[in-house]
Amino acid sequence: MKGPKAELKAAGKEWYSNKPQIRQEYKHAMDYEMKNWKFDDGKKSGTGSISLDNKQQVVDNYVDAYNNDQENNAKFRAEIVQYKASSKAAKGQFKESFDAEIVPKYNDLKGDVQKAIHDI
Repeated sequence: MKGPKAELKAAGKEWYSNKPQIRQEYKHAMDYEMKNWKFDDGKKSGTGSISLDNKQQVVDNYVDAYNNDQENNAKFRAEIVQYKASSKAAKGQFKESFDAEIVPKYNDLKGDVQKAIHDI
């Protein structure tokens, strides 16, 4: 099983690797929108106008890109939260282990050194 740091690194790579596809989705939405704008300069009718065809599809394209972007970001944020939680737990386990194993050995060694110095 991978450790928390390796899992976070893998999640970061996945997040980053999804970005080009998401940028392409935004680009597609913008290109589609630009192709659907209609401009009438008003030379024939005397009144100019601007209109947008396929409005719902234009909106849907942007919404799809935005939702995919948000989902990608949310997945990575969840990995960060999980990493922080596992790191905190690991720190707590290390402190318990340190206090139970290292501190008593240090205190024994300190006592032995103090006794040796006292004997000199």
